[in-house]
Amino acid sequence: MFTFLIVSDNKLLQDNIKAFMDYKRELYAFTSSCSFEEIKKSFDYITPQFIFIDFLTGFEEKRTLSGKLKHYFPDLKIIAIADSTDRKKIIDTFRSGIDAYLSRDGIFNELFRCVFTLMQGDKYLSSEVLNDFLGYLIDTPQFDEQRPGFITPREREHIACIAEGMNSKEIAYRLKISKKTVDNYRNRIMLKLKLNSLAEIVKYAIKEQIITL
Repeated sequence: MFTFLIVSDNKLLQDNIKAFMDYKRELYAFTSSCSFEEIKKSFDYITPQFIFIDFLTGFEEKRTLSGKLKHYFPDLKIIAIADSTDRKKIIDTFRSGIDAYLSRDGIFNELFRCVFTLMQGDKYLSSEVLNDFLGYLIDTPQFDEQRPGFITPREREHIACIAEGMNSKEIAYRLKISKKTVDNYRNRIMLKLKLNSLAEIVKYAIKEQIITL
């Protein structure tokens, strides 16, 4: 039997998660607002092993809340519900004391995998975010910082697609990644090469023979 406390000021989100859990055997879900005092009062009548914290809004406040909860209840497994793929935010979220980071869809698709991972003493990162992290690590070697003009093979693919006139959705389909990841790549390429427009990316692609006319 697993007991969860769903911490959010969004009642619709609470109700959706609770309804999903109530449908599953051996899962018991309760709800609370994001007030630390109300959460503490919940522990007077339940002993949850897991707590969901809604990071979809109020990032800094939820980070502080996670830290306080981990201090008072060190054995509690804290699962952040968040949609951000901002790597710094994700790292800061884990540093605040959370044990898992799930996207909104991940709650329904990855919950059991997440729970069993936490029970083994490990951290858990939603698969969608994990893939983005892996792509970043693979395509951004450490020496890139010393070679700001260096383009990784994956970035060359993106430049070629842009130069062919493809939009973000088409690039995402070809490279089998999310549109958000495509936009992140484009922004990183423009920043790294000091380019200000898609037209300049096309000129760069021609100049560097990434594409041929």
